[in-house]
Parts: sequence; structure tokens; C-alpha cells
Amino acid sequence: MKVGVVVVNWNNPTDTIECLTSLQKMDYHDFFTVVVDNASTDGSETAILNEFSGVHLIRMEKNRGYAAACNKAIEYCLENEAQQVLLLNNDVVVHPNILQNSIGIVGPLVLYYHDKSRVFSAGGRFDRFTARNWAIDQGSQEVSRYRLPREVDYVSGCALLVRSDLFEKAGLMDTRYFMYYDEVDFCLRAKAAGYKIVFVPRAKLWHRVSASSIFASSFREYYISRNRFVLQRKFLRKKEYLAFLAWFFTLGASFHTAELFFSYRSPSLLSAFVRGAADGIRLGIGQSSV
Repeated sequence: MKVGVVVVNWNNPTDTIECLTSLQKMDYHDFFTVVVDNASTDGSETAILNEFSGVHLIRMEKNRGYAAACNKAIEYCLENEAQQVLLLNNDVVVHPNILQNSIGIVGPLVLYYHDKSRVFSAGGRFDRFTARNWAIDQGSQEVSRYRLPREVDYVSGCALLVRSDLFEKAGLMDTRYFMYYDEVDFCLRAKAAGYKIVFVPRAKLWHRVSASSIFASSFREYYISRNRFVLQRKFLRKKEYLAFLAWFFTLGASFHTAELFFSYRSPSLLSAFVRGAADGIRLGIGQSSV
């Protein structure tokens, strides 16, 4: 079964090259690799092609976000008869046996790159009412207890192994998100189309967490705040969405404002949260200026 492997790069050839190097060590050999360069300005294209002349490199004239870059590569994979597509963050290192037979979407056990015995994600859960999502068992060091595959709400966007026919039924990734929540959206659409989302612990990779954006940053806060509303407006019925807004304005916003104040004492984070929520309610889909 031919697999198209997609890696998106933006001004980070070092991590991308390490990711591509790990792909060469996979036990599975019927695959080809597509690297999408998201309008890098640091010479990434040259550095990558000097190391891996066999990859197909797609150059984006403008950085339109992760989902838009993935869609370009997915289209190329489908045109070249890939039966599965593996979407990878560029800041991961894959285990040689990461490629497994897919149900609809398969995700691996994701471990921290700098603490290889600690779990970053063992699949994900999604709360439909509050639009909050969380990685299962994040921070756990009990890696040995993950033995059997299990169905989850979504899998980490670090690595998604997707059946090609799923794209025909569920569509490509939604570029409105730019970053964050795009994999949750994609998995929810896959489930609505009748596919299962499965976490497979035998498949592993190691993730350089927050290589593209600092964990507690205005950039991250803006997009998570904004995209929660984009997602809910897309999937909820009108009455459900109104109930979500009522929860947000009475409880959600208050709790998160307090969290930002007491944990970080950062006016810029609070400002990003408010602007993100405002843009999300208006369904603004522009990029953050932070």
C-alpha cells in the first residue's frame, strides 16, 4: 500500500532534516515524501534539498498556515495514487514501525523529544459543549501500559495516517484555522463520515514540543481562543451554539481570564485571548498580528 508522507517546513530546516532522516529508517518502504515549504526566508529549501534530493518539495509563495500547506501536499499525494497519507509535524522523529494499516485516521503514541519516557499524547478527547480538547495522559511516564489500540475523539496533529478515500468523503483540512484545532476539526468530520479515529501505541514518535510557537505566547493564545468559536459555529446547531456562547460569557471567559492573570500575569496574553474570542465570534479568519 503506497503511502504519501507530508512534512511542512517553515524556517526550521534543522528539525525538518532530522524528521526526514528518521523517515529513511522506517521498516516500511512503499512511500514517498512531500515537503511543503511555507514561504521560508532562511534558505530552508536549499538546505533540505541538499540533504534529500529525492523528496518532492512544494514552495508556497505565502505562509497561509499549516492546513493550507497540508492540502497542497495531500492533492499531490492523491494525484500520485497514494492509498494513505501520513501528515507529520516537522519537529518530530518517527519510530521505524510508525506506519500501520489505517481504519480511518490512525495516530501514534507521541512522546516528548527531550524526555523520551514521558507522554505528550495518547490520543485526544474533545468536549463538545465547551470546545475544549486535551491530550490523554499528557505528562504520564507509564509508557509500558499502552499496549492495545483504542478509539479516540481525535489524534495529535503531530502525525495523522489517513486513508485516501476519507479525503473524498470528508474533504481536505480546513484552512481557516491557520493553526490549532485543525486536526480536531478534521477528525470530527471523519467521524461524521463514518470513520473511526484510532490511537495505535505500537507506533511511536518523539515531538519537539512548541518548536513553531512558544507554549505561553500571545500567538498561541489568539489562535486557540479564536478557533474554538470557528469550530463550534461549524459543528453545533444554532441552539447548541447559543448555549455555548452563554457558557462562555458567564463562566468560560471568567475562569480563563483568572487563569491567565494568576498563572502568567501577562497583559499581552489576556489581550490575545480577548481579540481571539472577538474575531472568532465574528468568524474572522485573518492571521494574528501578534
